Amino acid sequence: MADGKIEQTGLNLNQWHQAIIDCLKQNKTLKTVEDYPREKKKILGPAAFLELTAIQVSNDDNPGTEQLAATLEAEVRIVCGYRTKDAKRTIRLLAATIAHQLEGERFGQTAQPARVGGCWPDEFDTELDQYEVWRIVFTQEVLLGDSSFDDSGVIPETLYVGYSPETGIPHEDDYQELT
Repeated sequence: MADGKIEQTGLNLNQWHQAIIDCLKQNKTLKTVEDYPREKKKILGPAAFLELTAIQVSNDDNPGTEQLAATLEAEVRIVCGYRTKDAKRTIRLLAATIAHQLEGERFGQTAQPARVGGCWPDEFDTELDQYEVWRIVFTQEVLLGDSSFDDSGVIPETLYVGYSPETGIPHEDDYQELT
């Protein structure tokens, strides 16, 4: 799927999570970068929290390798304290910066480039009342599971076509080279 090549092994979701966390940590403004935060009472901010929210199967994109074509939907919540200087402006600028950082990123994984769907305020988590929170949603197309191909065979360099019933070794001279 990636770049038209059959991938030997599908995406490892643990590595995918860690790769995104590592990407987000490149933003030196962020003091905390985690996935699936447990503690929401005291957050050292600004912070970014990654969450995989959906795995949508894409039956129309069957790669023919016995792998599962899927679209991962993820969210990054950007959090800063409401007492931060210019908190409302700061959170918006940080969300835009991180959305730009995520857009088109493959995170070093066998995946299509990430596509950001948007950023907006997230006011639904009552545990985060003391914070300004924005949510960035992005998707990424991936293949899950191992390929049924081992790629250990010889890759043909020249292709020939024959027409039935004149096929096989007795009709080698009847084949035409495809260019």
